[in-house]
Amino acid sequence: MTSPRSGTFKTVLLIFMTALVIRGLAFVSLYHLDAFQVKMGDRALVHYFAARMVQGPVVEPLNVNLPPVFLGFLAFCYRLAGPGASLPVLVQLVLGSLTCVVIYHIGSLVWDRKVGIVAGMMAAFHGILIFYDNYLWKTSMQSFWLMLGLCFCFMARRKVSPWRETALAAVSFAMAFLLRRQLAAVLPGLVLWMILVLRPRGRRQALQLTAVFLALFGATLWGWQQWYASVLPMQKAAMSEWGVHFYVGNQAQAQGTYKKVQGIRASALGHSVDGRRLAETAEGHSLTASEVNRYWLGRGIDEIRRDVPGWSRLELKKLFLIFNKYEIPNDENYDFIRKKSWLLSLPLISFGLIAPLGLTGMMMSIRTKNPDVMLLVLCVLGYTASLLLFFVTAGYRMPLQPLLLLFAAFFVCRVVELLQQGGRRTLSLAAVLFAVLYAFTNHETFLNPQGYDSYYAKRVERALKARDSWEVPSARTVKKSLFSERRFPETPS
Repeated sequence: MTSPRSGTFKTVLLIFMTALVIRGLAFVSLYHLDAFQVKMGDRALVHYFAARMVQGPVVEPLNVNLPPVFLGFLAFCYRLAGPGASLPVLVQLVLGSLTCVVIYHIGSLVWDRKVGIVAGMMAAFHGILIFYDNYLWKTSMQSFWLMLGLCFCFMARRKVSPWRETALAAVSFAMAFLLRRQLAAVLPGLVLWMILVLRPRGRRQALQLTAVFLALFGATLWGWQQWYASVLPMQKAAMSEWGVHFYVGNQAQAQGTYKKVQGIRASALGHSVDGRRLAETAEGHSLTASEVNRYWLGRGIDEIRRDVPGWSRLELKKLFLIFNKYEIPNDENYDFIRKKSWLLSLPLISFGLIAPLGLTGMMMSIRTKNPDVMLLVLCVLGYTASLLLFFVTAGYRMPLQPLLLLFAAFFVCRVVELLQQGGRRTLSLAAVLFAVLYAFTNHETFLNPQGYDSYYAKRVERALKARDSWEVPSARTVKKSLFSERRFPETPS
């Protein structure tokens, strides 16, 4: 007879290997494409400085904040295998496969093993997750750390002495936050959950655990910031971009997604340098980073005040885009690349299915009064609110994907139970709700996908001509490329 632990190990191994194989096949289908290899915008900047760090101390001035966790990851991989190697991509494939395993564990903890298996396998075959696991950028890594942090939280609730799990959750959430600053919107709900849910252990212990979580969260951020300042000492006027992002998302010309502001280049470098320059010109004197952010925040609030009805319509557009099936491009274009990949062009699981399944499952699961479900719901609501404050793109929306995927798995398993038990009324209501949400999610967006594709193709062509990226080798040369060295690119503009 197979023991429960043995069965769990076999399930974990099956999910991991399935996810790894499908991601490996995607690797083979993608890495001959110039449109996928070329590094543009913020991605090119991070790769450039990670490669420079391998050569020795970086003495070039830096005018923008880069994600330190991803920068450190790239620099470490490049130091081991050379800046032209595929090592960081291969590591991402493993981390992405582990993310599917973590999703399985969350589903098993929050509901049961059946939900966990369905969630893990859905994650293994989810097209956009496969795409980002192959796309060398911070988006894949943020999903891993976010899911790992949630998993440790659910494990902590089941421990008599949950100090270790709380500490690991704090570090994991801090790593996710450093990769996607908008995840700050999830923290208030997380802290509230810890105080309320851990209260049966005693109010004092709940507050102590929350204090430990916040202290370690802050300590992790501080440690990475110190490392960042030491490896890139020539930081000049670098700042976070949330003020400019708020203005971009709420200006009069905004459409719910990224809209270039006149005089500001559409990149992190442009937001930091050009945004500061325009703010200081308007104010007539030099400004600190926080003052620049306050300036653009004020500009955005003024735009809202001038036309509150128009801004309300804009928020409805954002809400539609958040749950629409279209993966809105930014520096990457999933739909454009998907058409050129024999693997991604297969009928894989998409957000057009995950969103209606997940939203229906979330509404059904709220009635169970499961405290773990409450945390997942708070995460979905908090992050959705952050997108409404700023703007929507495929990369920015990514943290919602695994969260809704968990609720989607619950809904699938719940439907099977209802069919077996004969719960016709509940099943009928769920079917109607799913049908309405499916129609809403899969409705053709008011954006122009063809325009995005054309613009992306032109950007790729310009980037290749400018030679501002180095080539990532094809799957046939992976073994050789792991220890290859290639010429560094010129500084991306």
